[in-house]
Amino acid sequence: MLSLIEVARGTAGGRPTYEILLHPFFQPFIHLLREHHQACVPVDPRPDRPPAPDRETTTALRRDEEAHFRRRAAWFLRLRWRTDEAGRMRASLGLDEAISLLRVLNDVRLFCWDRMCRPDPLPQLEHFNLQLEGFPKVGKSLLCALELCSVIQNEVARNIGSLEGAGEERR
Repeated sequence: MLSLIEVARGTAGGRPTYEILLHPFFQPFIHLLREHHQACVPVDPRPDRPPAPDRETTTALRRDEEAHFRRRAAWFLRLRWRTDEAGRMRASLGLDEAISLLRVLNDVRLFCWDRMCRPDPLPQLEHFNLQLEGFPKVGKSLLCALELCSVIQNEVARNIGSLEGAGEERR
């Protein structure tokens, strides 16, 4: 039985890498994620950051965030997922690239949350009666993208944390 998300540690060119494997279920989602990331912009104001003390600082922070956001977006659009014999999608990433993937997932999560008018708490997926064969229209699509980003983000981060922790214990 295939896991939804797996992360394995490897090496490439003498540097550590993480092999991220996504269940075939995620294939249409990666296309949806790319579409959402192309459409999204940094959420302003960032809900996880207190506002800057003055307008100049706020403008500088926003400009810096937008530049980082554009670099992450360009990187994500260039990222190529290979398909293995089991139909899983795979990508080999260095630690910095894995962090970029987590940030892209967070970008899309925040953007979707913002586009849904920042609901708190989030509506439950079962209330939307989702059909996973074809992703639903705008509101359902945003919620679906937000939730799937959360799942991938949390699992990849947890797995990398476990691998890093196991590596520390061996030393």
